[in-house]
Amino acid sequence: MICITITEEPPNYQLKTVAECLCHFPAIDKSEQGGNWGKRPLTAAQLEYAQKDPVYTAQIHHRLLQLSHLITPDPAGENLKRLTNRYWEIYQQWRILDTEMEHLKERLKSAIIQQESAEINGFSVSYQNRTSKKVKLAELAKVVYLSGQDSQISLSLTNDLLKELGDLAQGLTIEETRQKISQLTIKQSEADLT
Repeated sequence: MICITITEEPPNYQLKTVAECLCHFPAIDKSEQGGNWGKRPLTAAQLEYAQKDPVYTAQIHHRLLQLSHLITPDPAGENLKRLTNRYWEIYQQWRILDTEMEHLKERLKSAIIQQESAEINGFSVSYQNRTSKKVKLAELAKVVYLSGQDSQISLSLTNDLLKELGDLAQGLTIEETRQKISQLTIKQSEADLT
């Protein structure tokens, strides 16, 4: 089993830093990096440095593959009990934070609008104009009929439209497609309801 502990983001992504942080190599001496590599013969220190660089690179690559496997595991091999336990461990904290985040976003939006502020600390309010167009079904049918064209236009019948059509829908030739959609259902425990 691979154990990952990441306490903070590394100060940079140089090979030396990543090798030390990710692969736990001891402090790597990079003093030869700025040496005179055009002068021959190369020194023993330069040769050792040149030999170690690909080793560090290969080890980092191997470690990244291991980490990649951990963050994208095979669903068939997942430990469901561990996954659900982890979910419930963080659920309450997330719910509190999510509620607070939504509240803060609404307050920020209102304050930015009221104060007519363009942008503050990366936050701004953008506006969109939404236009919806409606037409009476009888008028649409009449236009299509009067055009004289053999129209093959199909309309998606929403539940609301079917409800409005009522018994008239019985006389229609309706093409039905079915799609299986998966959705995770989560039942709250009694402790969450109190």
